[in-house]
Amino acid sequence: MTVVLIISALLCFAGCKIKTEGEYFDDYISLDKTNAIKGIFLICVFFRHFAQYVELSGPYNTFFTAFNLGLKQLLVTLFLFYSGFGIMESISKKGKDYVKSIPVKRAPKVLLHFDMAVILYIIFRIVTRGKISIQKALLSLVCWESVDNSNWYILAIVSLYLLTYFSFRFLKNKYVSAVIVTVLSVFYIMLLMRFKPDYWYNTVLCYPLGIWYSLFRKNFEKAVMKNDIIYFLFLTTFLSLFLLLYNKLGVSTWIYEACCLMFVMCVVLVTMKIQFDNELLRFFGKHLFSLYILQRLPMIFFKKILNCNSHPYIFFVMSFICTVLIALIFDFFMKKFDNFYDNKFLALFKKK
Repeated sequence: MTVVLIISALLCFAGCKIKTEGEYFDDYISLDKTNAIKGIFLICVFFRHFAQYVELSGPYNTFFTAFNLGLKQLLVTLFLFYSGFGIMESISKKGKDYVKSIPVKRAPKVLLHFDMAVILYIIFRIVTRGKISIQKALLSLVCWESVDNSNWYILAIVSLYLLTYFSFRFLKNKYVSAVIVTVLSVFYIMLLMRFKPDYWYNTVLCYPLGIWYSLFRKNFEKAVMKNDIIYFLFLTTFLSLFLLLYNKLGVSTWIYEACCLMFVMCVVLVTMKIQFDNELLRFFGKHLFSLYILQRLPMIFFKKILNCNSHPYIFFVMSFICTVLIALIFDFFMKKFDNFYDNKFLALFKKK
C-alpha cells in the first residue's frame, strides 16, 4: 500500500505551483483552494479508514502503516478550521441575517444530510446483520451512537455551529463573541470528556481557531508576508512547537489540542507558498461531506465478500470507486432536498 500512497501523493502534487522568493499566494484561503486542501486530507482519511478493515504486513506496507498511525486525528483538523473560518467570513460579510440563519438552515441541513446517510447505514446493517435496536437507531440519528459511521464529527460541527449562533446572535462586538465561542468550545470538550473517547473532542479547538484567523487574517498576513525571513521564522516556530507537542501526545487532551492548532498553522503557512490545486482535489473537497460520511459503507460491504487481507488492492480500488459513485448519487438527491427545504419547508414558517 506504500506504492498506492506514493501514487496518491503524486496526484496531489499534480498542478502544484510554488511562489518564488518574496511572493505569496493571495487566494491561498479561497473556497477553491481550501477545497483542494480538504481533498488532500479526505484522501488521507480514506487511507485511515481503509487500514481499519485490513491487516497489512511486510516491508512494503511499513511506511504506509507509520503514515496512518502518525497522522491520527490531525487528518480532520483542517476540516474544522476551514469551517470556523468560513462561517466567520460569512458573518463578517452578511451580518446578523446570516447568524439568524444558522439554527434554521446551516446546522439543520448538516444534521439532516447526516441522518439520510445514517438511514442507509441502518438499512445496510439490518440487511447484513438482521437487526438493530431502536434505541441505537434513534441515538445514531442525533450522532450520539454510531452505526459504523463518523458520527462524532457531525455532533461536533453541528454543536459548534449552534454555539456560534448563541455567541454572535445577541452581541455586536464580534471579538467578544469569538471569545465566547472559544470558551463554549472548551466547555464542550470538558463535557464530552465525561462520556466519550478522546477522538470525539481532541480537535475541536481548530474550529474557533478558524474564527480567530478570519478576524486577524489581514494583520497576520501583513506580518508574515513582509519578507521570506519573517515567513520562515513563523513557519519554523509553528513547526517546532508542533514537533515538541507531538512528542508529548498522550499526556493530556489539551496537549493534543495545542498540537492540532500548531499543525493547522503550519499547513496555512505552507499554502501561502505552495498551491495544491487540481480538478481531482477540488472535486473531493466539493463533495467532502458525502465522501467522508459514506466511505465506510463500501468498505463494510466488500469486507464481507472479499478476503481483504489477501487482496488489499482490490478491496481498496473497489471501495474507493463505489464511495465516489455513492457520494455523487447522494449529493444529487441532497441538492434536491436542499431546494425543497429552502423553497418549500422554510417558506411555510415564513408565512406563519
